Amino acid sequence: MKSKFLKKLCIYAISASMILPASAPVMATTTTSVVRDYSFNLSEMNYTNAVLYEGDSLQLRTTHPASKINKLPGRLTWISSNPKVVSVSSSGKITAKKTTTTGAFRPSKAFSVITLKKGNVEIAKCAVDVMPQLQFSTKTRTAKKGTTLKVFLPDAATSSSSSNSKVVKNMCNTCYADSHGNHYLKLKCQNKGTATITFQVYPKNANKKVYISKKIFRFRVNVK
Repeated sequence: MKSKFLKKLCIYAISASMILPASAPVMATTTTSVVRDYSFNLSEMNYTNAVLYEGDSLQLRTTHPASKINKLPGRLTWISSNPKVVSVSSSGKITAKKTTTTGAFRPSKAFSVITLKKGNVEIAKCAVDVMPQLQFSTKTRTAKKGTTLKVFLPDAATSSSSSNSKVVKNMCNTCYADSHGNHYLKLKCQNKGTATITFQVYPKNANKKVYISKKIFRFRVNVK
């Protein structure tokens, strides 16, 4: 079962094997900024790629040694190629904004490159994709004993659980998908009481240089 989120990453070529999407300047590990006798690998950031939802924040920092950076004249500055999509503070904290600022059309993502500079020299870069905020109601669901409750999710869950399986049994430790690609949980309401259901939405990623924001949702089920 493939997540809608994973499909988006595939469509726009955001993967652990890439440093930047094709639409952005390529930053392979050999990409450098050369000044005098100093060369700076632009991928020397704690994250070279990040996928955030609207409203998410992330702290960036360079992995270049300070002793090397301090030899350059000028001051350190953080720059966003698209500040309407991703803002960045003077300390390197980035915040994902709207995927679009006007009109009814909401694209599947928006893009910005964050650059750290010392004077006029580029030190490191990070490519950031911003995804539309996930919409899910955490209101309490009510069901009768002996029934099965179907709860639709904003995207595929990589894990899901029940706090009290004697009351509400989660029928799958991830989630189900229908023929239209909609993801949902099947909850078997076994006994009267209340249980809290927790599920996580985020694609699994093994590349430590790629940050993908995960979302955790919780809601209660009251069985009568």
